[in-house]
Amino acid sequence: MWHATVDSLDRLPQLDMLVRQGIYRGGQGDMVGTLRGTLGWRNLPGEVDMPNVPVTGTMPEWLSGSLLRTGPSKWDLGRQHLLHWWDGLALLQRFSFAGGTVSYRCRFLDSPGYRTQEATGRISWKSFATDPCAGLMRGEKTDLVEENGNCNINITRIGEVVAAQGEGAMAVTFDPETLQATGWLDQSPADNDIPGHHAVTAHPHRDFDHKIQYNVHTVLGPNPVYQIVSTDITTGTPEILSTVPVESGNPGYRHHFSMTENYVIAVEYPLTTDLATLAAGDRPFVACFRWNPTAATKIFITSRVDGTLHKVLEAKGFFAVHHANAYEVGDMIFMDVAAYDSAEHMTDFYLDRRHHNSPLSLGQLRRYALPLGASNEVTCEVLSSQQVELPTYNYGRHNGKPYRYVYSAGMRQDLPEVAYNQIVKADTRSHVSTTWFQDGCFPGEPVFVPTPGATTEDDGVILCLVLDTTTQTSFLLVLNARDFSEVARAQLDTFIPFGLHGQYLGDHYSSL
Repeated sequence: MWHATVDSLDRLPQLDMLVRQGIYRGGQGDMVGTLRGTLGWRNLPGEVDMPNVPVTGTMPEWLSGSLLRTGPSKWDLGRQHLLHWWDGLALLQRFSFAGGTVSYRCRFLDSPGYRTQEATGRISWKSFATDPCAGLMRGEKTDLVEENGNCNINITRIGEVVAAQGEGAMAVTFDPETLQATGWLDQSPADNDIPGHHAVTAHPHRDFDHKIQYNVHTVLGPNPVYQIVSTDITTGTPEILSTVPVESGNPGYRHHFSMTENYVIAVEYPLTTDLATLAAGDRPFVACFRWNPTAATKIFITSRVDGTLHKVLEAKGFFAVHHANAYEVGDMIFMDVAAYDSAEHMTDFYLDRRHHNSPLSLGQLRRYALPLGASNEVTCEVLSSQQVELPTYNYGRHNGKPYRYVYSAGMRQDLPEVAYNQIVKADTRSHVSTTWFQDGCFPGEPVFVPTPGATTEDDGVILCLVLDTTTQTSFLLVLNARDFSEVARAQLDTFIPFGLHGQYLGDHYSSL
């Protein structure tokens, strides 16, 4: 398996900028545990169909529906090689459950980007961190695919369609049974009169009672703005709820945001986009970011009722890719995030760093207290001693409301490795954490599924795809969400590369 070397990366022109900006520190760094987790960044051996996946333990009879996932699964294209985990070609996966049985299917997302690389062995679009003109073909002109459709981050359902999402407004719809691409879903509002490219978060939030989905768009253009966009879940029609100009002129990078019963909370970290560099079009996206270690993190609190900007708060500079939950108590909002003190996490997943035993930075589960009244003081509390990423919770019941438990991937502090090696349940009240660990196994994002008729927050199971490097295969782990005891596992006959996010959909893919 080819991977980028330190020397080859040092020859890439965009890395000079990353080093100066403090979000890249080189290929090797300090040595950590083992290299066994690097298996998760090798190309998928081939698409898989397993109508009857072998199960050990007892799969819950009540578990009925499908876990749909997406994530990068191919980096070696033949004539060219992608340099970052998040650049990889999207793989759709489906675990289906019925009567205690499990089936599995995975397919590469049949996007324009996938088809062109299959024909040419090269990347033909601007990716997060790979220069399409670099490497073997440096110096030659490249015809870029304008909409590459490599939606390898998350899954959503709007109206009657299920779609794979990236960080662009165009999502790719697909058949959840066959996993075949069926078309495009444009998430940009038709009533927008501000020109520019829409960058969206890959984690929209849902108001199940009012059947509305919210997202935060960054309009990258001559006059950049942040927009809160509400989409009718039934019709799929997006509308602008709020527009806020970018005061600095260089908008911040945002992957996620928070929502409470009355507010949308969008965070502007001190990682901003240099629009002049972006407009030049000769660098990948990560080379257009600048990290300012002395700047504050801005927090925009917008009313979901009428779109008014309620207030803007500032906190000591921090960075986060993923948020957990947020909720209101009196005149306070409590916002929980997997927080970092710098933006280096963005470059942690250059594949040279993963293959060279470079330390993997992990987030700290922090709760930021945001005053809604006269005070502007933002305070912070650490909720767990464990290192965490990919935080999830009982979304259907507690999103935007008071809650207690956060589930995440994490890292044992006595066994640091190149990939997440444990699952963490953090109790945000007691600050006590429960963990699942098996030596040589590397879990992804844990997804909570409630027991039918559940009356408590953690009455349900955790579904988590785990890479077992001792057998070089993957399995779907099912844990009792209360005590993290193992309920069952569904054993695949191949390994599946590390993915990103997924959603559990009920019978007939009718609900998230």
